[in-house]
Amino acid sequence: MYSMEKMINLNDYLDNEDIYKIPKILNHPNYYEVEENIHVIKNFTSQGERDWFLNIATSSTEDQWDKDKRKWWNKKIVYVGDHNVSHPILQGVLQRIKDLFDDEREEKWTIGGMLSVHRMMPGEKMFTHADNPSGTEGHTNYVQFGMVLYHNDFNGGEIYYNYLDLSYKPEAGDLLMHPGTTKYTHSTLPVLPGPNRYISTTFAFDPAVKRLRDKNLVFENLKTGEPEEGTEDPISKYQTG
Repeated sequence: MYSMEKMINLNDYLDNEDIYKIPKILNHPNYYEVEENIHVIKNFTSQGERDWFLNIATSSTEDQWDKDKRKWWNKKIVYVGDHNVSHPILQGVLQRIKDLFDDEREEKWTIGGMLSVHRMMPGEKMFTHADNPSGTEGHTNYVQFGMVLYHNDFNGGEIYYNYLDLSYKPEAGDLLMHPGTTKYTHSTLPVLPGPNRYISTTFAFDPAVKRLRDKNLVFENLKTGEPEEGTEDPISKYQTG
């Protein structure tokens, strides 16, 4: 890992591929490599844990699915609810994720909450994006890893990495992790007839990335990773789809 003194800019830091080699992930007994920096842990959750998330999704009313008014996200995301934030199942899954990133450094990785379930029905797909969109004034952290937890099996719905021309067909229980850099820009192919696709997401933030964010060393252009005046704020692009 680069020292702060040697970092020229955030792009250089994020392109240092050593930061994506997390020992506890690579050495996990259920580890599967999609690409050298795209990691999957198979059967990360038990059937009981998956059923808990699925029950939230299937018992939610259409009014609950309708609360997020962002254009693409509308009717595709439901929040677990305040009463579930401290639920042992949710906290247990998050703790196991945190344990994967405990590399014994003094500064620890920060793991976001897994506070929603996402639904994609047959015929739906997800737009092309990277997981580290940043506001032009550094309002958000850079995402070192985007993580997807798959709650059920479904037809189609592969994750496709556009710049790598690589796809992966997930299975129930998969925890998939990929860097948030532009190189790992991805989309979701259409879900085919059959069950809805249900997932939850979270993100891992490296402390060095947070320090750089705090200095407003952020990308402005989602596609190029270069600061450009007058470009569309990638946060807005990401949120509106």
